Amino acid sequence: MSVSPQTIELINADLNVHPLYGNRLANHFPMALVSLDKLGADFERQLKFRADYSNKLELFIREELSLDFDFNDSLGRSDMFPQYLSYFDRYLKLHSLEETISKHIDKLIPGISASAFHALIRLAFAIESHNYQEVSFALAYWAAEFQYLGSPHQKSDRSLLEILNQHKDTFEGFKFRPGIIVDKMNQVAATLEWENEAVIPQDLKLELIAKFAVQFYQTDSDFTLLHGVTGTHALRIILPFVKNKRKALEYFWIAYWVAYQTTKTWRPSTYDEAISDISIEEMKRKATKSNNDHTIKLVYSCLEEFRHYGYSDFIVAASKKIE
Repeated sequence: MSVSPQTIELINADLNVHPLYGNRLANHFPMALVSLDKLGADFERQLKFRADYSNKLELFIREELSLDFDFNDSLGRSDMFPQYLSYFDRYLKLHSLEETISKHIDKLIPGISASAFHALIRLAFAIESHNYQEVSFALAYWAAEFQYLGSPHQKSDRSLLEILNQHKDTFEGFKFRPGIIVDKMNQVAATLEWENEAVIPQDLKLELIAKFAVQFYQTDSDFTLLHGVTGTHALRIILPFVKNKRKALEYFWIAYWVAYQTTKTWRPSTYDEAISDISIEEMKRKATKSNNDHTIKLVYSCLEEFRHYGYSDFIVAASKKIE
């Protein structure tokens, strides 16, 4: 089911006016609106959600592209977002959405944890809606918030859970300095000698990461673990545009591994069929009534992952979120 033209108009109207949120670029509005549309919310509900959410947003000033702008040298510089946006706006005027993403995505993959996976997720929703303006924003966002955590090459024959917990003793009592998720992730990455770390599973598959991610989210509905669920869904959507899919999977796993250490969760939960009686249509109805953008997005991602993989854990996670 495609996103309605009216929904695209609502998204683009706000992007032109005030795409900032909390002095950062973590504007969830476009993603939430696409989710509402996909979950079956009518246009009146979308208008109401926009009116409520727009009060959180701040004015954004666009810039002309500088003649000395360098794409690679500016990666990871938040202040360069306006320049990246101008760059991608210009590129998309000459190339298709598919060509633009395919041309740049492999350069961005090493920084896949950008803004705690927000940029990855935003790009996936932009692809879902086939919205050129949102693709430009998402790619610019990813480039400006690019977060390189490391690049270990050693493989491990341990299970995913064993690899996730192999430094449990180190991070169980780790005292994080004040900061947001990305700051904590940088602190974890800085403690490791990546060249000596065997954290890449021999049998690394997105399906396995997705299953673990939703089970860990059920153990602890931590904000970071929520991004693991929506992040694996997003990666599935962008992978067709990626040339080196194995490398993309490895970088995502590294980012998830690092993010996981900050949560101190250590064990996954499996679903209880007794609490998964709510119908999918009822989940959709309840989700569309929510004013919480994370709830709306999580329910949509869980239902899409359930449709793709068939794991009941996704249904349970969605139903718990809207209880």
